[in-house]
Amino acid sequence: ASAQLSACATFSEVQFHLPSDGSLAAPLVAQIKRMVERFRLRDGSGAMRVAMALDEALQNAMIHGNLEVSSKLREGDDANAYYALASERRQQRPYMDRRVYVRALVNRDMAEITIRDEGPGFNPGAIPDPTDPAYLDRPCGRGLWLIHAFMDEVRHNATGNEITMTLRRESKKSAP
Repeated sequence: ASAQLSACATFSEVQFHLPSDGSLAAPLVAQIKRMVERFRLRDGSGAMRVAMALDEALQNAMIHGNLEVSSKLREGDDANAYYALASERRQQRPYMDRRVYVRALVNRDMAEITIRDEGPGFNPGAIPDPTDPAYLDRPCGRGLWLIHAFMDEVRHNATGNEITMTLRRESKKSAP
């Protein structure tokens, strides 16, 4: 009866206010992935790509947004510096008090997922193109590139601390 009831669903919405704790990303991503699958917006591999885009957006909001840890730290000789600073800031004010706000609206035609952090924001246009040969070995920009590749539409607010990703039933994009 549960599967039959699920087939009758026409709309689903979830909202979360999360601390910047990366361990919460996987269960949240899994829940939204199940919503996408339930409404048959993507097959299994397409839903996995959506999950990867969501995970990237959540990690960006938590680490780069709320904790203000730059990807440039991953380029240095000390690979642990990036994770150490993130861990340290999770215990410090104002970083520890910041939340990530997630809202997912899913229906039979589309999914719209908005993720907003309480950090200072950024300029998405200033991120280098990760496919440019000069940047191939650098860690920054790949997450946004994946998000754009896997979602049908991606918008940022003017501050740069909110991303809205839209997935439509009939995707015009093919997987990269």
